[in-house]
Amino acid sequence: MRRASSTLLLALAIANAASAASCERPVYLSFDTGHMGVAPLVADVLKRHDVKATFFLANERTRTGGSSLDDEWAPWWRARAEEGHAFGSHTWDHFSWLADVPGGLRLKPSQGGQAGQVRVLDKAAYCAELERPAQRFAQMTGQRMGSIFRAPGGKTSNWYIEASPIWTDSFDPSGLALAAGWIDSTSFGAFAPEDNNGFSRDVTGLPSTDPARMKAFFEGELARRGFKEADFVNDQPFGGPLYEQSIYVPKA
Repeated sequence: MRRASSTLLLALAIANAASAASCERPVYLSFDTGHMGVAPLVADVLKRHDVKATFFLANERTRTGGSSLDDEWAPWWRARAEEGHAFGSHTWDHFSWLADVPGGLRLKPSQGGQAGQVRVLDKAAYCAELERPAQRFAQMTGQRMGSIFRAPGGKTSNWYIEASPIWTDSFDPSGLALAAGWIDSTSFGAFAPEDNNGFSRDVTGLPSTDPARMKAFFEGELARRGFKEADFVNDQPFGGPLYEQSIYVPKA
């Protein structure tokens, strides 16, 4: 768990927000494993203020010479699981994606016996790498890890657009079109990043700090299903009564 001061300040800010009577802008707090140097402090702040977070687990070196998922840290993870936090995979050896290659992915791990060496993993090997933190988490806590994943370094492959089945298969085509900005949803609010805490909602239907990438992702999914933007030109804007209110013209 890196960046101790900023992490704790953020956790305190979230705690203060959680204690308010109402929360108009919820914030989702998450942590990667890292060296675990401030993990006890983070746990104390979260527990003291009854704040829930999401932890993404990789088997990373700790300051005491062990690793973040070894037996020394098993009781810490078990306690966080009992407190009701959420957990996801961050790959076992913290593999950062470099490129797609025929038959697999070119990656570089920052942990483990091959740290710093470029490797190519096929689909099965990469899925096994994702599964290892989940298996270790179940051993430590007796609980099942959630089906969520954070890409180390925030670098992702086109597999996440092209592979099937994927989570976006549960989307109706019109929902994908909304997310891509192909169907008007401005009645929900169309905010520029400077007016929305850095999140754009004036390009795509979902708030994003990288709207171009968000748009490309959902357009890629629509293309995979064989849809074009022209297919939605006659769809009514989203918003239901909010949209009706926005176009309402009072009668004299």
